[in-house]
Amino acid sequence: MRHAFSVLALLGFTLILTAQNNQPDIQSGDFMFRMPPGWKGTQNGNLTVLTAPMVTPGATTSMMLGTYGIVQDLRTSFDKVWEVLLKSYRIEEAGQVIAQRLPCGNDAIAISAVASDNTGKRWAASLVMAQSGNRSEVILFTSDDLQPQALAAFKTTLTNFLANLHFRTGEPGSDTAMRNPAANPMASAPVPMAGAQGRIAGIYRAATMPGVDPAASLDIFDPAKNTPDYTFLTFFPDGHVKKGLIQMGFDSYFVDSFFRHDVANGGAIAAKWGQYQIGGGQGRIIFANGALAGQQLISGLRGEMWNFTQLPDRLQIQSDTYYLLDSGNGLRLEGVYKPSGDTTQPGIKFNRDGQFVDEGILDSKTATAIGLVGGGVGIGYGFDSPRAGRGSYRISNYGLQLNYTNGKAPNSLFFIEPGSSRDNVQVLYIKNFRYQRVQ
Repeated sequence: MRHAFSVLALLGFTLILTAQNNQPDIQSGDFMFRMPPGWKGTQNGNLTVLTAPMVTPGATTSMMLGTYGIVQDLRTSFDKVWEVLLKSYRIEEAGQVIAQRLPCGNDAIAISAVASDNTGKRWAASLVMAQSGNRSEVILFTSDDLQPQALAAFKTTLTNFLANLHFRTGEPGSDTAMRNPAANPMASAPVPMAGAQGRIAGIYRAATMPGVDPAASLDIFDPAKNTPDYTFLTFFPDGHVKKGLIQMGFDSYFVDSFFRHDVANGGAIAAKWGQYQIGGGQGRIIFANGALAGQQLISGLRGEMWNFTQLPDRLQIQSDTYYLLDSGNGLRLEGVYKPSGDTTQPGIKFNRDGQFVDEGILDSKTATAIGLVGGGVGIGYGFDSPRAGRGSYRISNYGLQLNYTNGKAPNSLFFIEPGSSRDNVQVLYIKNFRYQRVQ
């Protein structure tokens, strides 16, 4: 263990930093920074990966930058990511959690540690999370080069990087041209809504065609993966559309912010997004081209195009029929609901007076994961409940807001089974997990 302590002594740092005179010269998503000398940057999905020049043959050192939502508050978000890391690695030694303000003015939390992966390889790591508005900005430094001279140099690099770091105050991945509606013909064109037939905005579900993998084009943490027999399209009132589902209701989802961030980063994460237009019951969707990435935020989307027809309760898109799911607006429930097929799992009781008693359903179904694979990193998390509890609830725009008596108020994706009577809801979905009324 003595060697682990020496590694921490070299890598550990405080956030008492002094801003440098050098101005950031690189912008990627929310991050504005100076590239460390000799380092190279690449995009890996929605992440920016910075790789250090090799000091010790065969060793790898990198920093991964990503933007995500805030889970309750900065400390809760930080603890969640750190908790999942603890499940994936054996921590040999960890320093103290440090909370302070970065020179750019953003509050941040950090920790350094030495850990072993499942192959036994030892890593030095520092996790830094800063808050920028309603987003968490994650910097994950990792290195398997534990030579004292190399670690000392990396500590200096990381310290200088944080001292010069800034975050874009607007939407992720945006700039002046991207915010100019006239620069994007499709975004600036009027998007007429449907007439007496009903609105287009909403979540639509179709039966998955035989031999088709609906998860192939989805985020790894998309709730749509919980029901592979169905394929989803989410249409937003502002003209955006997304393949798959979102983690929470429309009221808590920052559509344009996520759209711009994902399209700017390109690849599969961009191709899931599109923009739609409809008039007279006929519409079209233009999706992003993952290979063109951020330039489409200026010139317009350039991916595949789907035509569709709107009917009173469904959309006919190519050969698929997508049925509109009930958003539950203003719904009051009565009864105890348990996960379908396994009533031994935690359930939740709703009362028509707006009160609930939760046995811990969100804790048992939380989709959280973090992984380090081939120099890349993936982080995903949803809005958690504080385990079992009680309080009041509100259902609005595909969101179930649970206001616990301890002050926490997670918002989770919610809809009811098509064909269900609002006066007698037998089947409902929370985070796209199916719940059946048992009492």
